[in-house]
Amino acid sequence: MGQKQNKIHKTLINLPWLLVLQVFTTAHGDRPEFTTTELKIRNGMYGMNRTEIIYHCRGLTGSRLDYGWRRAKNPPLGHSFSIIVEGGGKLQEEVHSCHFRSALGTADIEIRTTAIDAEICVKKSACAVHVATREGIVFEGKEWDFSERYPKLKNVRYVEAQWKPWPPRNRRGRTHGHTKMGLLIKTLVSCLVLQAIATTGKSGSTPKNVDFAIRIRNEMHGTNRTTVFYHCWSAEKDYGWHKSFPAAEFSWHFDVLPYGNGVKIHSCEFRSSEGSINIEIETMSTTAMLCDGHVCVYAVRSDGVYFLGYELYYPSHAFGRYFEMLRPVEKIIEPWKPWSPHQIRVLRHAVRRRRRRERDAYLKKLADDENIESPKMGGGIVKTLAYWFLVLQVISMPGNAIGPREVEFSILIKNEMHGLKRPSVVYRCWSRLREFRWHRSELKSEFSWDFNVPPFGTGVVVHRCRFRSSQGTAEIDIKTVSMTAMLCGGHLCKYVIKPDGIYFVGFETYYPHNVFLRFLELVRPVEKLVEPWKAWSPTQLEALRRRRKRDDGVSVRDSDKNRGKGDKGKDHDSD
Repeated sequence: MGQKQNKIHKTLINLPWLLVLQVFTTAHGDRPEFTTTELKIRNGMYGMNRTEIIYHCRGLTGSRLDYGWRRAKNPPLGHSFSIIVEGGGKLQEEVHSCHFRSALGTADIEIRTTAIDAEICVKKSACAVHVATREGIVFEGKEWDFSERYPKLKNVRYVEAQWKPWPPRNRRGRTHGHTKMGLLIKTLVSCLVLQAIATTGKSGSTPKNVDFAIRIRNEMHGTNRTTVFYHCWSAEKDYGWHKSFPAAEFSWHFDVLPYGNGVKIHSCEFRSSEGSINIEIETMSTTAMLCDGHVCVYAVRSDGVYFLGYELYYPSHAFGRYFEMLRPVEKIIEPWKPWSPHQIRVLRHAVRRRRRRERDAYLKKLADDENIESPKMGGGIVKTLAYWFLVLQVISMPGNAIGPREVEFSILIKNEMHGLKRPSVVYRCWSRLREFRWHRSELKSEFSWDFNVPPFGTGVVVHRCRFRSSQGTAEIDIKTVSMTAMLCGGHLCKYVIKPDGIYFVGFETYYPHNVFLRFLELVRPVEKLVEPWKAWSPTQLEALRRRRKRDDGVSVRDSDKNRGKGDKGKDHDSD
């Protein structure tokens, strides 16, 4: 009886193992020769400024596929690769090697996969994931646990590989210390340098200078006056003043010492209607890398002087930031500095002196060509007196009679604030040469002033006007050139103040919609809104209220003083 119970007990103990063996046998019999599974990689670099990772996976056995470089910029982005594993009775492992790079360093792992792992990964959510974290490459998934009596699947998480930090770098981007290869390269370079020095000393020759050129191009588009004057010089040579028109170029050549041993400095002064600029151009033999070969190009534009060439930069890529690269650039060197009133007066005097010298030279040349001799007695005395009379008459002519006169213009501002309780407007206008006081305008009142404009569109006169009314504030710029007469309908430009803003009353150019007339520029009358009213802000209203209260207080105090003086007198009404 006891023996039977022991046999039954042993049978019950071995029964689970027999069932497990049967399951594995059945699975082995049904397992196909090849099956597919997924290799998942995910970015888990949370809590870092630079969370980007790149990785490269390839197969070491079987098909030996190369999956190429992949990038995961931010967590939890990643990729999954489909791989084929051999099943059946062999259960051969498929080995894949993955190399990771991040801001923390590099890491390498080997991933071994069998058909049993593929059976675990029946559902995609159950597949194992290799996560790149701040600790390293972490495995997250399920594995068989054989530590207990009955094997079962359980979730595991462990670090497969830790980050290997990047080597420290100095300011020049090179690693500290000296490797064998680095010492070998330095030794070879030293030998070549010493050999070159020895060869140069024997032959008695010196290295040639590097030939460079500087080219200045006029790109003054979109302005009224596109002419530019510039003057460049160095310590060895002065290139003089040059007058440049749009699309015109000026260049000069010079030599620079080789191997970056010397710096050639050129100073340039630019003058135009926009203002003046002073720059210094430093050139070395290594500047050829930044210029277009050995020609450095500078462009003069309406907002300043630009350098057209290349610049050095470090890529923003995590692993490219140690490489210095070149990219084309159009970089402004110096903006225009506007002319001051004193400089304008000095330039005008200089222009007048130059014109006077040119006039005197012309008259002297005219006198030399005619061979005017001293007066003699005889028949030629009348002819000589006539020549001197003409010369004195030309000299006595005013300067305005020789050159073209300036064009006279007028600006008219009219108040048409109809339909408002407070139609009065206060405005003030000024220009660079003239300034008007604040003017109070009632309904239908007008105000105008005259001024002169240079002829032939060679100059522009800018007036700035500031308006204040019950509707708000407005500020406009009135630019006038000699050709503006076509738009103003004469030499009187009219502006109207209305409840919705400041209007220009005149003409505008347009192109007809007709197919045959679209190439003709015509003129039509127009009332165009120049600037709408800008409503008063609460801050401005509060300031006006305080000012009004202060003015009212002053007026009350003055009235009290007058009343006190009247009480002392006997005849207050008469006062």
